Formats: sequence, C-alpha cells, structure tokens
Amino acid sequence: MGTGTKCLGASRLSGRGDLVHDAHAEVIARRALVRLLYSEIGRGASPEWLVASEDGGRWKLRDGHCLHLYITQLPCGVMPVPPSELELREQLDGGVNGCRDISFVQRKPGRGDTTLSMSCFDKITRLSVVGIQGALLSHILEPLYLTTITIGQLPDGAPEGFSIESNIDKVINARLSSLSSRLSASFKLSKPKFFEAPVPPKEFQQISGDVPPLTCGRRLVEAFLSLEHPLVTKFQSGELSYRAMKDEAHEYQHTLELLRKAPFFSCWRAKPASLDSFAVSR
Repeated sequence: MGTGTKCLGASRLSGRGDLVHDAHAEVIARRALVRLLYSEIGRGASPEWLVASEDGGRWKLRDGHCLHLYITQLPCGVMPVPPSELELREQLDGGVNGCRDISFVQRKPGRGDTTLSMSCFDKITRLSVVGIQGALLSHILEPLYLTTITIGQLPDGAPEGFSIESNIDKVINARLSSLSSRLSASFKLSKPKFFEAPVPPKEFQQISGDVPPLTCGRRLVEAFLSLEHPLVTKFQSGELSYRAMKDEAHEYQHTLELLRKAPFFSCWRAKPASLDSFAVSR
C-alpha cells in the first residue's frame, strides 16, 4: 500500500540516492511491492508465490498467481476525454509536434519548480512493457506484469462520456501498438485489464496535507546487495555506481531503449545521469 500526491522539483533532486523523487501513490505502492520481493527472496527459503526459472537461475511468478493494482482515483496523466482513433493516428504521424498533445507522455504537474517525473499513467504504460520489478531485480527475476488495474470513481463523478474501462483501454492499446515487437525473450507487451470500482470510502480518499506522513528511508539498492544470490555476488565486492549496476541488466535496458524510441514515448526525458551515478559499497 502507498499514499502520496507529490514529487520533487528539478532543483531538489538528490544525486546521493537518499530521496524518493516521485512520491505519488502508485509509485510508492510499487516500491512497497519491490521491498516485499527483496524480503521474500532474502529469507533463503523459496517464496510460495515465486518459482525458479529455467533462465539462468532467476525467479519468476508461479503459475496461477497474478498481480493486481487498485488506485483510489484516476492516475495523473489520464485525459478526461481521450482522442479518437483517427486523432491518435494523426498524432502518431505528426512527428515531434505530437509531443505537445495530451495522448503523449506528460510531466507531472508541479508548483513553481518544474518536475522531471513523468505522469503515473505514462509509468503504468511503461510497466506494461518492462515490468514492475525494475532494473536491479531484473538480474534475479523475470519481468513481472500487472494483470488488472482497478480505479475508484471520483467522488464528484466522472466527466460526461468518460468510461475508465473503455477510454483508458483505447489509449493503452494505441500506445502499445506503436511499439516494436523486437523485445528481448523475457519481455512482452502485457496490457492489463482495467476495471472501475465504486467511490472509495472517505478514509481511502485524498486527505489534507497536515497529517504527518509515515516514511521509510532505507534505499532499495541496499536490499538488493544484501541478497545471497549467485547473480548478485558479482556486485558485492569493490565499489560500483548505482547506474552501473542498473546498466548491467542488459535485457531490461534494451527493452527500455526500444520503448523510448516508440512514437508515443519519444518525448520521455530521462533524468540526468548524475542523479544515479552515486557510488554503492556493501
């Protein structure tokens, strides 16, 4: 579970790996799942919902198990009235000018200091290609994909003519259809099914900002390095940068590069390399 509505502006980003740059609820919930994965794999015993893969000693999700995401409101970046199929095609054929259109990737809204974080809807689309595990876990885990995403209705109701199940479905389909099929063997285009839920109870709706937050400052990279796994031990001697460890996940990085070259994602701006070039030692 995760809650949050904020992300740091560009001037506040840290190159030491000690701050979470994007603290929207969807991102925090994904980080919580990643922490669970590290905890389960780090116990030494085989997790009941993971099974050994035939792919070089990695883990994979056990058959019959699925991952589901519930969000209490529309993710940022979802357009109230998506463009028609014709408009989507015209934007795809329109080259770089299409980057200003709402069906392409968007930065998250910020007050004053511009953010470098892409919208949650853009990140959900990205997870449908590279998986939710991230680069580090790709060393020891096959890609994990969401099977369903359920979104709670807005308390004031949805805009006229808007349907979560059909409208978001249409945009996801258009985005994924623009990708190349030359993905690495472990990866695939995995479109989750979208469902609409009733308005969530008040205790699960957005609350005022004067409630003290609960935080956890431990870095995920430390959890990765603590694993007693043959595919991790090569990173446990000497000193490496966080960037170098992520770059070593070659299949993941190749798939991410294909994603960024696709028409819908050509405006995705990677954060400066200096932000994750900090040294990591065990």
